[in-house]
Amino acid sequence: MKLWTSCLLLIASPIGIAAEADLPCRAIEDPAGLSTLCGFAKPEDLQFVRSRSVVIVSEQGWKAPASGGSISIVDVDTKAVRLGKRRTAWPAASATVSTKLIGDPACKTPPQDVFSPHGLSVLERRSDIRLAIVNHAERESVELFDVLGKGDDLRLEWRGCALLPPDTAANDVTLHSDGRLFISNYAPSTRDLRAVTSLFAALRGEQTGDVMEWSPKSGWRHLPNTAGAMPNGLVIDESHKRLFVAELGKQRVVEFELGRDGGATRRAEYSFRDLADDLNWTLRGTLLVGGQVRKDPKQWSVAEIDPKTGTVRSLFEERNAIHSVTSATDVGAGIVFGSTADQRIAIARW
Repeated sequence: MKLWTSCLLLIASPIGIAAEADLPCRAIEDPAGLSTLCGFAKPEDLQFVRSRSVVIVSEQGWKAPASGGSISIVDVDTKAVRLGKRRTAWPAASATVSTKLIGDPACKTPPQDVFSPHGLSVLERRSDIRLAIVNHAERESVELFDVLGKGDDLRLEWRGCALLPPDTAANDVTLHSDGRLFISNYAPSTRDLRAVTSLFAALRGEQTGDVMEWSPKSGWRHLPNTAGAMPNGLVIDESHKRLFVAELGKQRVVEFELGRDGGATRRAEYSFRDLADDLNWTLRGTLLVGGQVRKDPKQWSVAEIDPKTGTVRSLFEERNAIHSVTSATDVGAGIVFGSTADQRIAIARW
């Protein structure tokens, strides 16, 4: 496949090419292999919420970033490794708006129908479950929610947002326990030609963005020493001292140590065979990284990184039963996969 054709498929994520919007969805039932669930609109990122046995999914929407996106919740049978009921959590009649907002004081109204979520992060604590999710639609922002209730009563409550500065665009977000946010600022825009030129530059290994930090007191700042070739997925470890960032353009994951002085020091690099996209922690403390095959982005692979041993283990290579996989999340006995251009999410045993 020619490079320019591959690039058009990759750009489907940031600027919203509706790859399968009008095609009938074909579900797959294969307990020994990979099974899928239909009904999604570009489910680019997802994360397992262990205490609720659900996966939260960001659906960019077929008209992204103009409109049409949503947040959905999917029940997971972790023992049988099966996907259950899907329901829309935002926008939804059951969703509420908090009377005690956090985030930017200027952000007073929640996103409504004009909504296009991208990367997300869930922080489970004893007292609450916080969700942060990137929004590219009416505003460039990180939207903040609380996850409330259980079972069929599970719902979202909007808590505010952090508005991004001009000429920045977030791909993914991760939550710090002290209220800070970290985003991968992967390109200066998702709405104009800069989205295209940034992608080509990243595939040549050129720097297109960095990691940014937001705090309730100080707002946004660029994190020193984190510039990269289209920074993509990112997560923080349990100690909240190490930050891991997928660098799509250089097909690797970079580990940073967060210093007390507010800086970041590169500690390690982990090579990934393909275009490194989203990251998620497994239940045993390793990292899942998913991404598209450079020669054909409809194909994908997923690998497991063990930061303690410095090893990278390939789990899935050049798969295409579901295409354009960007993210993978561990649900115990299985892994759930999200896609930047499909109508389905998928599940398979480890």
